[in-house]
Amino acid sequence: MIFKNNSIYIVPNNLKKKILLELSKENEIKNIKFFSLKEFIDNLTFKYDEKSIYYLMKNYNYKYKNAIVILDNLKYVENKEYNVEKLDNLVKIKNELSDYLIYNDYFKEYVKDKQIYIMGYSFIDKFDLNLIKDLNYKIIDESNNNYEHNIYEFENIFDEVIYVSSKIRELINKGININKIKIIDLPSEYSFILKEVFNMFNLNINTYDDNIYGTIIVKEFFNIYDNNLDIDLLKEKFDMNNQNNLYIFNKIIEVLNKYNFDIDKDIKREILINEFKKIKNNKNKYKNEIEIISINDTKDDEYNFILGFNEGNFPKLTKDEDYLSDKLKEKLKKSLTYEKNSIIRKDLINKIKNIKNLEITYKMKTPFNEYFKSSLIDDMNYEVKKINNIVYNYSDNFNKLKLSIDLDNLVKYQEKSKDLEYLYSNYKDIDFMTYDNKFKGIDKEKLHKFLNNKLTLSYSTIDEFYKCKFRYYLNNVLRLDSSKTTFEMFVGNLFHYILSICFLDNFDFEKEYNEYLKKYDLNNKEKFYINKLKKDLLFIINVIKKQNSYSKLKEAKYENRFSIDKSTTLKVSFIGYIDKLMYKEENGKKLLVIVDYKTGDPILKLNNCYYGLNLQLPVYLYLSKNNEIKDSKVIGFYLQKMLNNLVNIDKKKTVEDQKEENLRLQGYSIYDEDLLKEFDSNYENSRVVRSLSKTQNGFSSYSKLLTENQMNALYDLVDKKINEARDSIINADFEINPKRISDKNMSCNFCKFKDICFMNENNIVNLKEIKDLDFLGGDNNA
Repeated sequence: MIFKNNSIYIVPNNLKKKILLELSKENEIKNIKFFSLKEFIDNLTFKYDEKSIYYLMKNYNYKYKNAIVILDNLKYVENKEYNVEKLDNLVKIKNELSDYLIYNDYFKEYVKDKQIYIMGYSFIDKFDLNLIKDLNYKIIDESNNNYEHNIYEFENIFDEVIYVSSKIRELINKGININKIKIIDLPSEYSFILKEVFNMFNLNINTYDDNIYGTIIVKEFFNIYDNNLDIDLLKEKFDMNNQNNLYIFNKIIEVLNKYNFDIDKDIKREILINEFKKIKNNKNKYKNEIEIISINDTKDDEYNFILGFNEGNFPKLTKDEDYLSDKLKEKLKKSLTYEKNSIIRKDLINKIKNIKNLEITYKMKTPFNEYFKSSLIDDMNYEVKKINNIVYNYSDNFNKLKLSIDLDNLVKYQEKSKDLEYLYSNYKDIDFMTYDNKFKGIDKEKLHKFLNNKLTLSYSTIDEFYKCKFRYYLNNVLRLDSSKTTFEMFVGNLFHYILSICFLDNFDFEKEYNEYLKKYDLNNKEKFYINKLKKDLLFIINVIKKQNSYSKLKEAKYENRFSIDKSTTLKVSFIGYIDKLMYKEENGKKLLVIVDYKTGDPILKLNNCYYGLNLQLPVYLYLSKNNEIKDSKVIGFYLQKMLNNLVNIDKKKTVEDQKEENLRLQGYSIYDEDLLKEFDSNYENSRVVRSLSKTQNGFSSYSKLLTENQMNALYDLVDKKINEARDSIINADFEINPKRISDKNMSCNFCKFKDICFMNENNIVNLKEIKDLDFLGGDNNA
């Protein structure tokens, strides 16, 4: 290839790399400018920026992809009236976006005297050719070979992939470097089966379609984004010495910087998702692997395979389904569908005939569809061979799988394959009709590296761990849960925020409530419920003020975050939040009450704490006694349910009375009347704590009371359970072990991972039901 100085090359990126490699071998430095075809046409017309995308999504309610389609079609319309609704709408949008469209006024002057070479494009639209018609350009096609190739037909996709795997193994056995073996434009239906079969043949493959959106880092980013947290938390959770982690983090920052302007949060989320899907993952490649390449990237010294040479895959023809129909394209002097398809067919045939080493295969069916051979086969006049024999020389794992499939067909359908006896004579010991769902474990060192030698635990994570270790692994190590912020979570956050500041001086309810709502883009349905809940929140605040009037504990701290160092071989932190700590100083010590607001319906009973289950209330006790208030005496630890507004028809009680009762604290109090009196002057018939009352024979049997010694024992139990969970996690102990107490499964009812673990009866750990709190020692009437 001869390269001329002071010229322009319009080439795809892959061809640009080839040209730069050839230029590097020349002695002379040449002034050559490279453009892709899109870049060149954009410079002749205009480019659009990120604000253009947002404008269409915000003002026209377009999805991201639809907005891009509209923007890409704007260049085809002039500022005139077409009397066609779709075209006139494009003109209208183009005028509205005039401040966002970027014109390069000097580009035409720059290129008019340049020699322009166009290479590597199988199709150039008539509209684009018309734009460059006055320029000095030349389209170069260097294809001049006419290699012939065999085409192989297979009954199904499985046999096709097995054949290709065997042929690749055969090439490697002949001394062909695996890095010289390529697969061309692999159709999507092959991605899964190819990886599975190649793995059985000990072949590594580099797929080209991985993007950063599916990575754990991006998944965690959206968790941070949805909860309005600092993105730098990603640096704490992931090892940035890992080059791929650092690459993804930097790409996230790049995208965020592109959209660093005032933008609705939900729209920005959709934009970010689509932007991340466009960024290829830079994950580490194997040293020896088979690469999937474009048909434009083939080389004479490589060995190539085309799989799935079926109609619909080769060629990839277009239909008259574009945003602009053929009828409209004709008005705009664009290429029509049939013209484009004709060029695509001829170009693909030409490229296939210019590949030196190539095998072509196709299948007639998959488990889900039936297929036809490509119509190009007749045009090329290539010979088609039907392959019925499978080679069993390269993979024991495949041979065993094939034997299992043949045995399945024999047992279920009485179909005996021709290879069944041969395979069975060599593999009599396969575990046919058996399945072991047991988790096989992971390497501890790899786990520690994956965790960046850091582990963060909380009540929710250890509760999940004790329900089932494998469930913890899926949710908190692999982070497979794709849940995002819901309206219910938003309501909970709103209530928590207002209740954390409503007792401060100069609190303005209307101002704070409305300011909080401004941060979120709510739909009409959500706004309706928020307005109704506003009255409930005011009612709650007034009830809490009334409850506080019974107490001598006049000081309070809100939104308390605690962190306890539990490090061993890894840096481990146990963290938690307590919504409200009420206290007063007395004789150098603090009298303390712990209150946490809940919008859900948590379990209060302590019986299952012995097994590490339902530790929420005890964890609040543990957090408070382990931090700045170590010398305090805890009078009680409670939950206060915020949205429990269910009322009964009761002539003796008004609706307001019932709602007020629902807001009474639920939890455990100390068995010490002098201390109870400090917190609740009306403790003998409490209007603050649910079920706390006295009779002539002492406290009611419904009162939930613990002695100080029992509270200390509960503290020790929580500490023990945290340590046990920590040590098991560090040791990569993630067996499938859901818990059952009596006849109740405590672990699986609301688990999102049932389809992964295949839990069976042998996995269940049966626990004895504990009906009292003797494990805490001493008497109690909880």
